[in-house]
Amino acid sequence: MGKLAFLLVMAAIIGGTTLTYSTYATVNEHVRARGETQADVLAREAATSGHGLLLNAALDTRGFRSSPGFSGLELANSFFTVDDYTVETDGTEVTFTVTGHSGGARHTIRSRYAWDPLDLPGPIWFDVPFASAQLDPGAVLSGGEDARPVVFDRRRFDDNEVGTLLPFSTMRAALEGQLATAGGNSGLSVPNPIDPLLEDLNLPEGSGHADDLFYAALAAMGDGDVTLPANTVLAGAAHYGATPRIVHATGPLTVGATGALTGSGVLAVAGDLTVESGGRLDWNGLVVLHSDEPVLHLRLDGQVALRGAVAVSQNALPPGGHMDLTVMRDLDGRWSSPKGDRTGSPWAVYGDYPWFQHKHRFDLDLPEGQTVYFAEAGRDRHEEWTQFRDALDQMGSQEVYLEFAQTDRHGYATYRLDLAGQPTRSGLVKNGWGLFAGSRSSRSRPFPASDLRSFIIDVQSLRVLRDRFDGRGCAEWPRCIGGSWERGRALTVRLRRNSGGRLLYEGTLYWHMRSDEVAEHEEEERRWREAILNGAEFGTRLTMGGDVSLAYDIDAIRPVADRLGFDGDETHHRGTWTEHLSATQVQQRGLPPVPPPGGSD
Repeated sequence: MGKLAFLLVMAAIIGGTTLTYSTYATVNEHVRARGETQADVLAREAATSGHGLLLNAALDTRGFRSSPGFSGLELANSFFTVDDYTVETDGTEVTFTVTGHSGGARHTIRSRYAWDPLDLPGPIWFDVPFASAQLDPGAVLSGGEDARPVVFDRRRFDDNEVGTLLPFSTMRAALEGQLATAGGNSGLSVPNPIDPLLEDLNLPEGSGHADDLFYAALAAMGDGDVTLPANTVLAGAAHYGATPRIVHATGPLTVGATGALTGSGVLAVAGDLTVESGGRLDWNGLVVLHSDEPVLHLRLDGQVALRGAVAVSQNALPPGGHMDLTVMRDLDGRWSSPKGDRTGSPWAVYGDYPWFQHKHRFDLDLPEGQTVYFAEAGRDRHEEWTQFRDALDQMGSQEVYLEFAQTDRHGYATYRLDLAGQPTRSGLVKNGWGLFAGSRSSRSRPFPASDLRSFIIDVQSLRVLRDRFDGRGCAEWPRCIGGSWERGRALTVRLRRNSGGRLLYEGTLYWHMRSDEVAEHEEEERRWREAILNGAEFGTRLTMGGDVSLAYDIDAIRPVADRLGFDGDETHHRGTWTEHLSATQVQQRGLPPVPPPGGSD
């Protein structure tokens, strides 16, 4: 072989060898890079898995545990370690760090979480204008493990101007003195503001009163729940079983000297709750009392064991004021002005009044008080004032629907609607037609006008209707209601034609006082205040005998929390920080190897 040929062969061999080594190096580099990428992925997955496991292990029914119970865990081709776990002393906040490891790569996650448990203000929540108590030294009033205090919500004290009768400090000192008489660990708190104590209750914005709990319980009633007539006196045993339910007493409820009431869930009483000496009340859950009467008694003289919480709502309205009803309609649905079509109006002979019909002092002049019978099967007792049946008759079989408007001042009104061939529907005006339409809505579903048998609105509280007093933004409010499309933001019932939604009828309810009635109103209030100063009963009176135990226990309320719309136990994420180091970066930093839990690296 010639020298040149030999050199060419050797060059080819050397070149091929160089190419082979280069290929091997490239392949090895790809393998190493792929391995490092896989390690990066596995380290991230291990950290994420460890984060989830650690958070789950940290949670307890009372907050975050002091220790998660493990320091790491081996996984397939990876592991994670718990590098830090710190819990605040009250168990409401935790910070932890977990790192995933694989093939030398490390992925670190550091997170902070806060615990927000289901909560209520305390063993008793007085949402009342005035409260007094008489407690036997043998009674027990417990705030539970956290020594929760009895809460007096002073909003109604201020709104009802009770401070003109006596200083708040005088009432508070007397109430505190009596609460201190009982055994247990619960004092008195007057929070300002009260909103943070109500955050789990999902109460309407701008309201947040205990009566919202009462009406939430009524709205949640269903099969298996119990309704007791007003002024029920239990002389025997009434046991509602271990399954939590809602028991609604439609008026004052008395457990007599030979009676017993046991159960769990919600006991909602519209008025006084009395347990006579010798009687027994054993209840797990929430007890809610609601009244608009000047005096409300929670009188517990028998053998009583209440575990959960008590909420007392009392409006105790001062005298004076009344409810008006103003009706506007336009049965063609054309409405050239807010007053509508006044053809046939009983008021037409008196002048150009901006309504079809109007009744001043409706609740005082008519025996039905604050109940408005817009339509009533076989009687229509308020047709002279509502003119509602006449409107329906003129609609014939046309499809229409009902609608509530301006319900931000709802008067805690309830409605009942009876349509031919359908079950009677009822609900709370402020919640719309939820039971009728399948979801919370301001309108009912359509129906033939001739099918409506009865439609009744029952207003529970004048104070929670819109107050429309002469001289407050308007010289004469009925005229302003009839001349304003939005009806002065007063509670309004509407009838609309289903086809096109044309408005046919509006009946408006509001708390009204004329200018010439103000002096009489002020005199009534003066006599009212004077009577209280002279010892007349007013507000809520709590009496607890020596065989009574009332203990705050949120666990007793949990079984009905969802039905009432409460927020349950929640965990809030406060922040997460991550850091990732590839195997190469770990080596470059000279970090020592980390052995897997229970083994060597």
